[in-house]
Amino acid sequence: MLTIQIITPERPLAPIQGEHITLCTVDGEIGVRTGHLPVVASLKPSFALVRSGSKDQFWALSDGTAQVLNDQVNVFVQRAVEVATLDLAAIEARITTLTAVAASPLQAADLAWAQAQRFALQRSKAGSGR
Repeated sequence: MLTIQIITPERPLAPIQGEHITLCTVDGEIGVRTGHLPVVASLKPSFALVRSGSKDQFWALSDGTAQVLNDQVNVFVQRAVEVATLDLAAIEARITTLTAVAASPLQAADLAWAQAQRFALQRSKAGSGR
């Protein structure tokens, strides 16, 4: 069993137990199971899928870093939100607003975050590929 810890600047989220986690790195998706070799990977704004038994839990993640060591997965990101709490209409409105204005670096980061939330929500609705 993996212990997954998502850590943001505000606080660490409650640890999650899972048999598998899928993360989106800058080089592509990576799947981690018990006994995975140690790795550190740069994450792009996207999603994480945690599988535990028959339950799948999706998270929207901003960019960050993941560390895998001894069946512990630490995910260090600026923002994280459980997909089940997201509202697609609100996300789409935010994306429309952000793309209509001149992009400052802060707005570009906000746009990337909104797009990551949308992608995570769409991926969760499409299913986990079981």
